[in-house]
This record gives sequence, C-alpha cells and structure tokens, in this order.
Amino acid sequence: MRKILFSLLLMTGFMAANAQDQNPTTEEEYNYASGGFKLQLQMKLPMKKGYSATDLLIFEEGERKCSFKAVIRTGEKLPCAIIMIYDRPRENPEYFCIPSSDASNELWDKFYSSLKSDVENEKERFKFFNHAIAKALMTRL
Repeated sequence: MRKILFSLLLMTGFMAANAQDQNPTTEEEYNYASGGFKLQLQMKLPMKKGYSATDLLIFEEGERKCSFKAVIRTGEKLPCAIIMIYDRPRENPEYFCIPSSDASNELWDKFYSSLKSDVENEKERFKFFNHAIAKALMTRL
C-alpha cells in the first residue's frame, strides 16, 4: 500500500512539474490563433514573432476537412494553443483556437461559443468536430 501511495505521489509530482513548464494560453494568443493566423496567411506575412506553427494532422470525411496546427512559443516544447481549421464545400474556412488545458474559463467559453453555427446542422457539425479531435488526439499519442 505504501508503494502504491508513493508511486501516486511521485506521478502527481512529475505531472505537476511538467504542467509548470507550460504557461496557459493568453487572450492575445487566443485572438491570434482564431483570427490573426488567417490574416497572416491571406496577406502572406511571416509567422508571428516568438512563435512557430507545426502541422499536426488533417482529418477528412466526405467533403469536409479539419486541419490542426500547434502554435508553439519560442523556447517551449508544448503548444500554447491549437488552431483548428474547418473546411467545407462552398464556404470560407473557419479558424478556431483550442486553448491549453490550463487556460482561463473565459477562453474556454469563447472556444465553445465559437463552435456554434447558424448555417449548418449543429449536431452533424459537432459530431464531425468530435471525430476530428479524437482522431487528432489518438494520432499524436
């Protein structure tokens, strides 16, 4: 029993130490990932100073597609945000920011609100997003 408790404490300490190496997504980073990145691509501008973007995965199902890009601060290993780009026929791509797990509740509320649509069946849209995010997660493990 003591060995199990010691192992759990050790794992918890390790996870906490790794979490401290990463700062949560900021409001500025959220705004960049959800809109600024799109403008950067359209205007053929260089990457935002102090950051890099790495392709993670492209998930396609029928005519719809989700691309995932990690936004990484210079000098850090983990992404501060994930950009999800949603493409469907005859529509402009939509850009969403998935904040870090320790980001503020306000940023997570913004993310959830941004997923709603007036022009598409939300049930099918959410089902597609869930499938795409699950595939992305399982591919990166």
